Amino acid sequence: MNYREYKPCDPLAAYIECFWTYTAPPSPDVDSQPVNYCVPLGTAELIIHMEEQPSHILNLHGEGWGKSYNAFFTGLFDYTDLWKASPGSTLFGVRMRPEALELFFDIPVSILYNQVTDADAVLPVKQKRWLQRFFEKRDVATLIVRMESFFLGRLHAMTPDHNAVAEGCRLIRKSQEPLSVEALSEQLCISRRQLERNFKQSIGISPKNYQQIIRFRRLYQYIRSAGGKPIKWAGLSYPLGYSDQAHMVRDCKKFSSLTPLRLAAPDTGLFQSLEASVTARYAYERVTSY
Repeated sequence: MNYREYKPCDPLAAYIECFWTYTAPPSPDVDSQPVNYCVPLGTAELIIHMEEQPSHILNLHGEGWGKSYNAFFTGLFDYTDLWKASPGSTLFGVRMRPEALELFFDIPVSILYNQVTDADAVLPVKQKRWLQRFFEKRDVATLIVRMESFFLGRLHAMTPDHNAVAEGCRLIRKSQEPLSVEALSEQLCISRRQLERNFKQSIGISPKNYQQIIRFRRLYQYIRSAGGKPIKWAGLSYPLGYSDQAHMVRDCKKFSSLTPLRLAAPDTGLFQSLEASVTARYAYERVTSY
């Protein structure tokens, strides 16, 4: 497996978490491909199959594998998605903060909750033509330049506006301690009921559910940062925002179907590194400087 993450330019860092590429190993057929586990990270994504060879995704209800689309959006997920890439194919992805999807594409994340949605079904004609350009190039630097040009253009055209959901998402991601909905609503000067309603209408889940996913993400990120080295599980739950170890194990099973110990094993098929590459960023800057 060849997977790598790339940093966005500074003006987009508040909206775009990273760009990423995945190149599947060669094999006789899809059945021979490794199963990849995509854990919930509290993000939305735009994913493009460069050779227009769709991946195969395991149906949520265990009804077998089904083909994805050549280009698709995903919203927030509250479970781990299993998928296989077509042999030798390359995927290019944009991992976004949930509030960014509506800003850039006028698509509420709420309609994509636990969904993989064909980009052609939700994009206007002009953006469909823009998306087709990404099937013409293969080098990562050019793809990033084109993608960032689109996002920067949209960003410059935006009118500054106070958005309680966007600000609430940022506060949840920033807080290192559990943040109650009451405390969050007070900071945002909005009633609890209105805040919860706005969250569900905008991103598809409540502030509490979003905070649970972000807390699991921190656990996942801690495990990934260990790099396979032994982890001292005792005392780890509280710094990550859990009341006790049992709570941490329960949430881990809920979002990944694995125990923390199994999640830390090197052979689980987890591919999201959460480590945007400095080397790749240097290569990107070389191209954009020409």
